[in-house]
Amino acid sequence: MGLFLVYAETGRGADVTGAGELLGYLSTHPLTVLFLTALVSGLLIPWITRRWNNHQKALEIKTGLVTDLSKSIMEMIMAIQYTRLGAPSHTQEAFDKAYRKWEVESAVIGTKLEAYFPQNDIPTEWTKFSNAITDFYAIEGVGPDRRDEAQSKLWQSLGKRSPLVEGDGAWLELKNEILHRKAELIKRVLSEKISVFS
Repeated sequence: MGLFLVYAETGRGADVTGAGELLGYLSTHPLTVLFLTALVSGLLIPWITRRWNNHQKALEIKTGLVTDLSKSIMEMIMAIQYTRLGAPSHTQEAFDKAYRKWEVESAVIGTKLEAYFPQNDIPTEWTKFSNAITDFYAIEGVGPDRRDEAQSKLWQSLGKRSPLVEGDGAWLELKNEILHRKAELIKRVLSEKISVFS
């Protein structure tokens, strides 16, 4: 005995005896089309929209993080450089103010990295990098007779050997290495997934 289905709006019926016939009949039935349309518009489209919105929000967060990170690093590097060069417009008071600002911004950035990247070592990498910037700042506070030793320790903390050059050439090499590390850190932040949207 076959399955008998009725179109309500026409009063016509269809005698469907096999599974293939039933599937063919249901795939063209208006209620099936209505159900599939509702499924797509009710589940699939919101899912795609939510994924897109999460992707956009993650990009905004990452862009904000790397902007803050880059700005605070460069402000501190510039303050150190002004002091190193003896710029008349840069006083000890301005240098100390730049350092205080760096410490606060560094802590805030570290907290944000902990919140958004708890599943990897970016926060730890930031802490090490932040300490390297602080050590770079401290080099300007030691006497000339201890400056080479302080630079050598900083090179070791960066996992590198001191360059063969001395004086301002060594300082410039150190600055360039720090800027290289900054670029690498920014690349990692931009490439990793944010845990909130994983």
